[in-house]
Amino acid sequence: MKEIKGSVMVNAPASKVWERVIDFPSYPTWNPFIVQMKGELKEGSTFEVVISTPSKKEIRLRSRAVKVENGKEALFKGTVRKGLLSMDHSFLVERVEDAKCILTQHIALRGLLSFFSRATARDLQAGLGNMNAEVKRLCEKKE
Repeated sequence: MKEIKGSVMVNAPASKVWERVIDFPSYPTWNPFIVQMKGELKEGSTFEVVISTPSKKEIRLRSRAVKVENGKEALFKGTVRKGLLSMDHSFLVERVEDAKCILTQHIALRGLLSFFSRATARDLQAGLGNMNAEVKRLCEKKE
């Protein structure tokens, strides 16, 4: 198993960050990492996901929401390459102060291909970092 994790401190209310992270229809307009995520955010629902890594590698997967704690956490379990590689991806928004929170994303790669995915893991880490930076930029932007 390979694990990828990234966190960012955002100077904005946790509710604003949460709304940005779960606004899946808007992903194609701002998200450099997850360029498509189609589905309804509720436990048990399935999603069609397209990830675009910094090296321009495209990963398509079907994912299922297995945990949703509104305003705080969402966990998705997906499969790539017919079960040879699975990907768990979580978003966690933790309030620090009224207008400050931490966004953490965690990805766990499992399965036979996870042992051969060192370059993919580095690429996913960079993409996750890019997404976190963009969430921070958008949520801290003065309107």
